Amino acid sequence: VSLRGEDELAELSEHFNHMADSIQGNIEKLENFTGAFAHELKTPLTSIIGYSEGILDGIAADTERQKKYVGIIHSKAVDMNELLNELSEFSKLDMHEIPYHFEKIDATEYFDDFAQETEEELSGDGADFSYKNTLEPETEIMADPAQIKRVLHNLVSNALKYCRVDER
Repeated sequence: VSLRGEDELAELSEHFNHMADSIQGNIEKLENFTGAFAHELKTPLTSIIGYSEGILDGIAADTERQKKYVGIIHSKAVDMNELLNELSEFSKLDMHEIPYHFEKIDATEYFDDFAQETEEELSGDGADFSYKNTLEPETEIMADPAQIKRVLHNLVSNALKYCRVDER
């Protein structure tokens, strides 16, 4: 809208143009986010399709290979589910709707349990996991255990995703 002057209509025109620019910027951000998210979903989906076709086409004829393929399909489906959960959480975060349930927890016990679970989960992936607890015994904190766990899982997941060295 092009209005010149210093009256209320010119001021309204200026605010309208600013709002239009802001909307255009948000649309571009949403398009970039959508493209990146689609790419993140496409990676595990491509694996699921490939390995399931391998089973259907008879490439995985023996039971051991079928079991391996089904395991990979399951793992990739879990990855997709995690991505969708992250999208849901991101949406809630953007809308300021994440519910927090704070409670007093024993931090030492909580982090030790998380480390033990993570070490067991990663042992089958050939990844090394180390953890050192420097908290005083029976240290208590007020926190939302589910949200803390989500953050810790994201940290470990990102470490695996971005720090993995290709074996040659």
